[in-house]
Amino acid sequence: MKSPSEVAFVDYTREVLKRREQDGIRGISHEWNRFSTHIEGATFAQKPLDAITAVDLRDWIREMQAKPARRRNGETLDAGTVKRAFALICAVFVDAVERDVLKVPPHLGVRVKKHADERATREKWTYLTLEEQKALANCIAIPMADRLLIRFAIATGMRQGELYHLKTPDLVTGMHKPHVVVRYGRNFLPPKSGKIRTIPLFGDGIASANRWLYQLADFAPVNPLNLVFPRPDGRVRSSGKPFGGNGVFKHYLTLAGILRRVRFHDLRHTFCTNLVTGALGRIWPLIMVKEMAGHSSVTITERYAHVGQKDLVELGAACSFTHDAPEADVEVAPFDGFDIDAMAVAS
Repeated sequence: MKSPSEVAFVDYTREVLKRREQDGIRGISHEWNRFSTHIEGATFAQKPLDAITAVDLRDWIREMQAKPARRRNGETLDAGTVKRAFALICAVFVDAVERDVLKVPPHLGVRVKKHADERATREKWTYLTLEEQKALANCIAIPMADRLLIRFAIATGMRQGELYHLKTPDLVTGMHKPHVVVRYGRNFLPPKSGKIRTIPLFGDGIASANRWLYQLADFAPVNPLNLVFPRPDGRVRSSGKPFGGNGVFKHYLTLAGILRRVRFHDLRHTFCTNLVTGALGRIWPLIMVKEMAGHSSVTITERYAHVGQKDLVELGAACSFTHDAPEADVEVAPFDGFDIDAMAVAS
C-alpha cells in the first residue's frame, strides 16, 4: 500500500468512489458529479493526503460559497450544495483513516458555516393551491398522459424515482382497499427511507390511476418491466428530467396559468400539504402523513403544518369528485376536487 505522501487526494477519491459504486451505494451518480464539478479541480485535491490541512479545506469552502451557481443569474451556490460536496470530502478522509492510510484526518473541526444572504428569507419549497391543481388537471393543452402522471403524483406524494420505477402489480385500484406499494426508488434500489411503504388511494388517485391504466397499453405497447409510467418505448424514464427535460414541466405550468417557480418535486409537497392542512376535507394526523410520505422523522412532516390557511380548508371541504369509468372516446373528466367520503373509507 502506498504511503499517504504518495497518494494524491484526487486519486484516492476516485478509488473510494469506485468502491462505493461496486457496493451499490445509493446516489453514487450524484457523488461522481459532485467530485467532477466541485472537488476534482480544487487546489488541495492535487496534494498528497497527508499534506492537506484544515486551512486548505476552509479556503476551499470559502471559494465554494463564492462560486456562481449554474442557471441562476447572479446567485452563488446554495449552502446545501456546499455541504454535500464537503460531506463527500469528509467521507474520503474517514475511509483513509479506516484503511490505515492516514492517521489524523484534517477535516476534524472544519464546518460549513451558514452563509447569510437574501435567500434565507425565501422558502426552499412550495406547493400548489387547489385552484392551481385544478388548472393543471384541466389544461387540455397538456398531453393527457403527462396530465395523468401529474395528477397521480399529487394524489400519492411519490418521489420522481419512485413513480418512474413503479410496477403495475404494485398498483391496486380495485374496490377493496385501493393502494399503491412503493417498493422501488431510483435504479430499482429501495426507496430513500430504505423501507417499503403503502399509500392508500382515494379520490383523484383512483381516478387518475384507472384512466391511465386504461390507455397504458396504447401508450407503451412494449413494456417488458411492467412499469406504470414508462417511456413510450417501454424504457424507464430519466429521473430529474420530468417529461424529457428541456423545461417541459415549466411549459406545462405556464399553459395552466401558473407563472411562479414550481418544481416537479413540489407535487410531493402539495400532497403532504393537502393532507396536513385539511384541504381535502379533513386534517390527517402527522404520523399518518409521515408514513404515507416515507419521511424519516415526523419533524420533517411538521414543516407542512404551518401552511394551514383557512381558505384552503374551506375550498377543499366544498370539493367533490365524480368517478366515471374511462371510455375510449372520452377525454379525461374535469378535475373538480376530491372524493372526501372515499378518502375517509380508505383511511
